[in-house]
Amino acid sequence: MRRIGITVAALGLLLGVGLVLAMIRSGEPGRPDRKTSVNTAQASDLAPLVAIDVAGARQAAINAVALTDEVVEAGFISRRDLIDGFATSALAPRLADETGAEVNALLVELGDRDADVKALRLIEQPLTARTTEVGDVVRVDVWSLLVIAAPGTGPARQVWRTVTLDMILVDGRWLVSEWQSQPGPTPAPAVEASFDDAATVGEMLGWEPATVTGGVR
Repeated sequence: MRRIGITVAALGLLLGVGLVLAMIRSGEPGRPDRKTSVNTAQASDLAPLVAIDVAGARQAAINAVALTDEVVEAGFISRRDLIDGFATSALAPRLADETGAEVNALLVELGDRDADVKALRLIEQPLTARTTEVGDVVRVDVWSLLVIAAPGTGPARQVWRTVTLDMILVDGRWLVSEWQSQPGPTPAPAVEASFDDAATVGEMLGWEPATVTGGVR
């Protein structure tokens, strides 16, 4: 099964599965039901003794957003292992619990609509990212595109969003300590564009992911 990518609305952290449910129910791109906030890191008055690896924090944040596919597809135990790999110990348990609950709700929703849950295809592709240093925290804004195809629930959908992650260095590794996402900015489709059904788009989402030098997939 192709990687699946969504976002957790409850924590504003990884996958707003609530967003996917809203899209399936209404047929239109939805917004997360609940807003989440990113803790404001206080900038230190003293310059760090060692230069912060901003590039490393940026890449780790991009990788975390791209991993939403695998987190949703994973089973209970492997999902927790994946989340432990990119989130802090304070955040990981909450994220794993919320993600599991949201994914189960999504699968039940699809089952109630007689959709084949095994045919669900999703992918989240980070496109660009910028960084801001806030003391010893590196805040990374990632602009990404989420494509969702659930045969039996109407045409495939696309969601553009900006994910803001606070990255902190823990034992030499950059981990996500806070996560916030919001819809957009969203480019308009071409005037002559036509919209394909979920099965057609889902087939293409099953292809091997494309990568470029320095890319994340």
